[in-house]
Amino acid sequence: EDRVRRDTSRMRIPGRCVMAVLTMLLCWPVAASEVNPSSELRPFFAVYHLSLAGMLFGEVKVSLSISDRGGYKYRAHTLPRGPMRLFRDDEITEESRGIVENRTIRPENYLYRHQQSDRSRDAKLNFDYSRGRVVNDIRGSRWTMPVPPGVQDKFSQQLALIQGMLNGAEEIEFPVADGGKLKRYRYERIEVGTIDSPAGSFDAVALARRKNDRPSRMTIWLAPALRFLPVRVEKRESDERVTMLLQSVTWDP
Repeated sequence: EDRVRRDTSRMRIPGRCVMAVLTMLLCWPVAASEVNPSSELRPFFAVYHLSLAGMLFGEVKVSLSISDRGGYKYRAHTLPRGPMRLFRDDEITEESRGIVENRTIRPENYLYRHQQSDRSRDAKLNFDYSRGRVVNDIRGSRWTMPVPPGVQDKFSQQLALIQGMLNGAEEIEFPVADGGKLKRYRYERIEVGTIDSPAGSFDAVALARRKNDRPSRMTIWLAPALRFLPVRVEKRESDERVTMLLQSVTWDP
């Protein structure tokens, strides 16, 4: 995860950090007859602002679409905003595609792309469930690693988190295929409070995220009124804090 620098002339969009911020189960299967429509994912389009020490430096547009057959496309596009636009022209795209079935998330393909004026960096993952493995393609290098059932990619984990909350889970934990390694993410409830944002004021459940049992450096607030969509996320790096705050959200019919 990229470290955010204080000097804005050298500051990077914290791409992998941002998407981890968004960047976020072994989902519990439920029989189709038991599924409540209000507990299912709903397509949306949301806009977030990224700030460091109160200074705007990026905007993230996040969208979810779901086909009639349950195929999902989850995408985030990050661009520099504010003073950052004077120094950086980065664009970061992260996308997960897969299947939503019986209130579980099964990723099939993952893409991370960091574009700059003089270069670009891509990372792709393809999940082969028949063989219990994922194929990594990063900078032209390909390798495979075994993965357990219920595995998520770095971006589908947020859908899995949201779906887990819709399912009524109290504690959420899942494996994530990340950078050629399998990591375990655990989300623990720490408080309930009100978050004010340009999109409105919302009661929200705060969750602390722990990765591989390390101390938490991320807190995410999910709003039940928005079907547990994140309204605020904070990521701590040393003595710096990156904040992502919801600006607007629209829902597909």
